Amino acid sequence: PFRPLPKLLREFGILSLVDAFPKMNSNGGYVKEPYPYNEYDQDTQRTRPFRYCDLIFLKLEDATNWNAILQKEIGQDVVYFSNLSREDRCPVITEHYKLLKEHTFTLEETKALTMGNPWMEDYFRLYGHNVGDTSNGELSPPTQLKKD
Repeated sequence: PFRPLPKLLREFGILSLVDAFPKMNSNGGYVKEPYPYNEYDQDTQRTRPFRYCDLIFLKLEDATNWNAILQKEIGQDVVYFSNLSREDRCPVITEHYKLLKEHTFTLEETKALTMGNPWMEDYFRLYGHNVGDTSNGELSPPTQLKKD
């Protein structure tokens, strides 16, 4: 389910979600990254797919600000309408959803859920979950993925 996102982020030079989040936090919930390859690529003899584009990466927790962010970065004619929360869409799951959000996963649960996928591990790191220990007992660092 997360396959297109890693490739898109790598194309814009973002190698780790963990590295992108501090920028988002200091910038009001989003990052705007210019495309780093705006010239014809002599090595591959091709034009890059996102030439002259910017990537706006929005933080889910700041969804209430998305309309203002999109209007500021794209234009006043852009209007974003937020969706209902999970609890509002299905009130019967409210208590279950609250328990899931508050749950602290064990290392074994985290490993089972991430299945060794570096991007899934980054998602878990973003929310403070342990995805594996280093030799000194600290959380493992964000995964640095190779650029294509």
